Amino acid sequence: MGTGRIKVALADRDGGLRRLITHPTPVHTSPAGAWLDADELVAAVFDAIRACATGETVAAIGVASMAEAGVPLDREDRPLTEMLAWTDARAAEDADAIRSTVGASELFARTGLRAEAKYTLPRLHWLRSHRPAQLRRMRRWAGVADLVGLRLTGSLATDASLAGRTLAFDLASSAWDAQLLALAGIDAAQMPPVLAAGTSVGSVNATAAGRARIQAGVPVAVAGHDHLVGAFGAGVTESGHAANSMGTAEVALVLTREPMTTDQVLSAGLTAGLAAGTEFGYVLGNLPGSGRLDPWFESVFGMRLEEAAAHARQVPSEVTARPFVTGAGAPFREPGAAASLAGLRADHEVGDVGRALLEGASYQVRLILERIQGVTGHELGGVTVFGGSSRNPQWISTKANILPWSLAVSATPEAVVLGAARIAARAVGDSVRAAAAEPMPRDPTLASAYADAYRRYLALADLDAWPRVSLAR
Repeated sequence: MGTGRIKVALADRDGGLRRLITHPTPVHTSPAGAWLDADELVAAVFDAIRACATGETVAAIGVASMAEAGVPLDREDRPLTEMLAWTDARAAEDADAIRSTVGASELFARTGLRAEAKYTLPRLHWLRSHRPAQLRRMRRWAGVADLVGLRLTGSLATDASLAGRTLAFDLASSAWDAQLLALAGIDAAQMPPVLAAGTSVGSVNATAAGRARIQAGVPVAVAGHDHLVGAFGAGVTESGHAANSMGTAEVALVLTREPMTTDQVLSAGLTAGLAAGTEFGYVLGNLPGSGRLDPWFESVFGMRLEEAAAHARQVPSEVTARPFVTGAGAPFREPGAAASLAGLRADHEVGDVGRALLEGASYQVRLILERIQGVTGHELGGVTVFGGSSRNPQWISTKANILPWSLAVSATPEAVVLGAARIAARAVGDSVRAAAAEPMPRDPTLASAYADAYRRYLALADLDAWPRVSLAR
């Protein structure tokens, strides 16, 4: 489950997916920010399960979700507040306060994260100031996947890949950090237990079975953070393997022997944590608005980005684009960064702009992976791509010629769903095969031209030289 779509599918042991059901995630917006109603979200998930699995024999269920959203629960496990979406920035000042108290370097050394509004700890800190009565009544906290697991089984737990995105989880000890939680007036007993990958939270109870119209007794596993579960589903399972998740936000990550929480990783604008489905760590960088480039472009220019890029006059484009329609992530974090064009002339057309945006997003992924390679010391043998935008042939062929490593595309765009099934299968001692990946060809002449164009992109990469927007808090 991401902010875009809820997806439920049946997976076969050979890695095939059938009867995929998708449902819009019911996100609400207000002048204050973006939020979800926890009960409404769970109801939508149950509707999707019912549509997908009714009449089928289900061996196990795996639940993956976006990492940075959750809700406080009372003693009857009822939601006490709305669930703030990962895009909601209300806790920005609280993140600043945590950073000032702990120190950016110390915080990163313990959690692999820098203090940002989207993480759980700043939100708990915000609730302490703005919803103190509700926070005092909180028995425990549940992330999105944790909450779905709770509603299916009656038991609450999470996994390390999700716990590691809260800013309250010590990566070295793989345990909740009591000192950090105390900053929000919370103790570790109020956070969900962290289970090893493929460990069952519990079994589908009678109430949930009737509601979802599936058999009772089916084991349920919290599979983890969607990007990391997708990497596992796409077969990225060894140290040094690289994945590129092209979802609502685009992520590039490399698996490492253990979490790397050094100042070098911090200064490179990256984050670190524990992977889903494996015992490895990871180093990750993101491009926040990648998945919104195509819908934004179509709303403005009346055509799909793919269609426009196919009609560019020149490849590489003479126009250089910074693709930050919702701010910049790695390797420089700037929420107020804006998309910009350089080299635009009156004789350029919409196709030149479309191609420049696809190229700019691909250049940024290359930059992120180069930074990861530099701080981890891993020489990347190749990159596996998955996610909805991986089905855009113009984008993928552009990326194959821009990246200096071999590129392969997952045979299924639904690698997250498949990864969740692979992790769930462990709960019953079974296995599901990872998706195959199709190598993408590279044109040596075009790759050389893109190498020159990438140097031009790097010359324009300084955020201070470009306009940005002011984000109200």
